[in-house]
Amino acid sequence: MITDQPSAPQHNRDIGEVWSAKHASELPFATATYWLQVPAIRARYNYKATGVPNVAWYDYWMRRCFSGKMPVERTLSIGCGQGSLELDLAQLRTFRHCDAYDIAPGAIEAAKLHAAARGVTSVNFMVSDANTIQLPRQTYDCIWFDMSLHHIEALEHLCQQVARALKPDGVVILNEYVGANRFDFPARQKEIMRAAFLLLPQQARRFLGNAADAPLYLDDMYFPDPQAVAEADPSEAIRSADILNVLAEHLDIVVQRNLGGTLLQYVLNNIAGNFHNGDAKTQAILNLLFEMEDRLIDVGELSSDFMLIVARRKDQAGQPFPVGDDR
Repeated sequence: MITDQPSAPQHNRDIGEVWSAKHASELPFATATYWLQVPAIRARYNYKATGVPNVAWYDYWMRRCFSGKMPVERTLSIGCGQGSLELDLAQLRTFRHCDAYDIAPGAIEAAKLHAAARGVTSVNFMVSDANTIQLPRQTYDCIWFDMSLHHIEALEHLCQQVARALKPDGVVILNEYVGANRFDFPARQKEIMRAAFLLLPQQARRFLGNAADAPLYLDDMYFPDPQAVAEADPSEAIRSADILNVLAEHLDIVVQRNLGGTLLQYVLNNIAGNFHNGDAKTQAILNLLFEMEDRLIDVGELSSDFMLIVARRKDQAGQPFPVGDDR
C-alpha cells in the first residue's frame, strides 16, 4: 500500500510548459522530418505490432484482449497529449468511459476542443503529473501508454499505481520507446547507424529540417547530444532504458513485440520527407534499411528501441490469457 505521495521532480512545471508548446507547434513530429510520418514505415511499424495489415495497433489489441467484451466499462490513458488515440478508441466504441491525463495544460485544452468537434463525451481529459499521480484501486479494464512512459522519471511509483488501478482481469497496453536514455546510444549502435546513413544516395539525404545553416544535402548523420536533449525537454527519454525492468517488477508481461526503430528513428531524422513518394527506388532504399534493422536485431547486434507490450496484474500470472504467447 502506498502511504506517501512522492514529491514531483523540480523541473516538472517546466515540462508542462515545454509540452504545451510542442503540441501547439507539432514541429517534433513534422511530416518532412519525423520517421513515423513516412507511410511505408508507419505501415511496417503497425504490422509489426499486430501481425495483420491495415488495422491500427490500438484497435487490434483492444479486440484481442477484450474479444466479445467491448465496450469495456472504464479505461485510462496516461500522457494523452491532444487525445487522438483516446478519441479514435471512443469512436471505435471500445469503452464507455475513459480518464485521460497529460502534464501539458495546452495539450489538454486542445484535446477538449478536438473531443467537442468530434462529438465525443465519453473521455474526461485532465491535467496531472504522472510522476505523482494517485490512482483508484481496481478501477480500470485497460490502461494505455502511447509513447508517454519514456517521459516518466518516477517509473516505480507509476507502475505500482498502474498495477493497483487495474481490475483483476485488466490489461496495460504500451506502444513505447525503450531505447537508450536521452538517446545516448551505445557506440556500436552509432557505428551501425552511420554506416546505414552513408549507404543512402545523396538525393535521399536532402536536409528538410529548419536549421538555417544546414547544407542542402547531409554528408554525415546527426547524433543527439544527451545534454541538449535534457535541456530542450527534461522529461525526454529520462529513464527509457529502465522501462522493461521496472514494468516487469510490477506487472506480468504477456506480449512483447519488437517494432524496430533502432536505425530508422535517427538515420531518417530531418530527411524523412524524401521517402514519402512511394516509388520503386524509394521503396528499395527503405527495404534495405528495413532488412538491416530486422536482421541485426534478430542476431542480437542491436536491440529494438520500440516495443508493443501487453501486461497484466502479477496475481493473474499463469492464468489463461486471450492473446496467448508472443509470436
